[in-house]
Amino acid sequence: MFANVQFKMFTTTIEGNLVETCIPLINGAYYDSANSASKLNAGLDIINTLSKMYKCVAPVWIDNAEGVNKIARTKSQQIRLVVTTEDTLNIQ
Repeated sequence: MFANVQFKMFTTTIEGNLVETCIPLINGAYYDSANSASKLNAGLDIINTLSKMYKCVAPVWIDNAEGVNKIARTKSQQIRLVVTTEDTLNIQ
């Protein structure tokens, strides 16, 4: 269902028992160890999947957008907050 995100659903204990977990993986790496751009795009992947599943689209606020070279596309409106050196607010 997801384009870039997988989930590790269970962890095996030393005794061989399964423990429920829900850890997102980005290209096989744990979400916590991913860089900011990967985390942002993983979040957008999850939003895309949930939007499709529930047939609902809502605006998405993206903070620190200047730190990401390629932001994943969404059907949702993206409101990107970017740091600039301009004196006035620039709305595009």
